[in-house]
Amino acid sequence: MGIVLNRSVPITVSQICLEGGMEYSGDMDAQAYYGGPVEPGRGIVLVRGELPGPSDTVLDFTDFVSFRRDLLESLAKNPLAKYRLFLGYSGWGAGQLESEIEQQAWIRVSLEPELLFSDDPTVLWRDSIKVLLGQ
Repeated sequence: MGIVLNRSVPITVSQICLEGGMEYSGDMDAQAYYGGPVEPGRGIVLVRGELPGPSDTVLDFTDFVSFRRDLLESLAKNPLAKYRLFLGYSGWGAGQLESEIEQQAWIRVSLEPELLFSDDPTVLWRDSIKVLLGQ
């Protein structure tokens, strides 16, 4: 499973919360992001600075991803919460990703936490290549 990090969608988190019957107290302009083509109606939350639950996927010491609605409901009520909401995710069949990496269709870089919440996700690709090149 993967998540596209650099593509916002033309809908705000507040709109999604309103449509989902959730209270929202965050930035009214906060955009949702396109996580990938698989299950585009499913929300995935990338979170910083909260405690992950047993079903969440921990990325590093401060960040994790979750599919939990209850977590999104809690974050949406907290105007200071640090998170991004993605719609959908990317997925691969058994052995597909490994094969694509062998074919050099993907470039892997180490996890750089500051890139996960980039202020300008449109330059994320460029910044990731800089990390790869050690710049």
